[in-house]
Amino acid sequence: EPAANSVASSRVYTYDSKSNAWSSEGVRRLPAGRAGAGVVSLGGRIYVCGGSDGAQAVRTVWSLDPSQAGADWQHEASLQQARCSLAAATVAVHDEHGLPLGIMVCGGRSDAGVGRPCAEGVLNSVEFYSLASRSWRWERPLRSPRYKVAACSHAGRTYVVGGNDCFGKPSLDVFSLSPGDKYW
Repeated sequence: EPAANSVASSRVYTYDSKSNAWSSEGVRRLPAGRAGAGVVSLGGRIYVCGGSDGAQAVRTVWSLDPSQAGADWQHEASLQQARCSLAAATVAVHDEHGLPLGIMVCGGRSDAGVGRPCAEGVLNSVEFYSLASRSWRWERPLRSPRYKVAACSHAGRTYVVGGNDCFGKPSLDVFSLSPGDKYW
């Protein structure tokens, strides 16, 4: 579904496993509403990548250190391409201290897809955020475009699972990539 049909919210919720309840109390709202963003935890911070503002796909990235009481969301380097309904994963490669080195965002939809054939809006592009340089770079593209997709990393590989293809049909595909691979 196009970004224009998204309902964007700035509310952030936390889950308390002791009370088995969700709450938005004491959590800073996002600087602006978002829908269909990718969210990961990296280096003690929560990152919200891309998404839709309810009218269009965006490139915005914010981060928050949840351990700091009253901390505000910080603007980070923007994605190179506006995208919503994307997948995001903490990259499984680790430094000498065991810390993840970055974020990978995969697929999604751009605004070019609103009311148009699939090839103009569903993305196969992939971007990598380096924690060290605090910047985004292009990565190897997915084998085929996907949106409403999921991603995770495990044992040195990043996995992209399912989602919808450019015709809106659910996909059973699983793509994976590790450092040094030429293709997903």
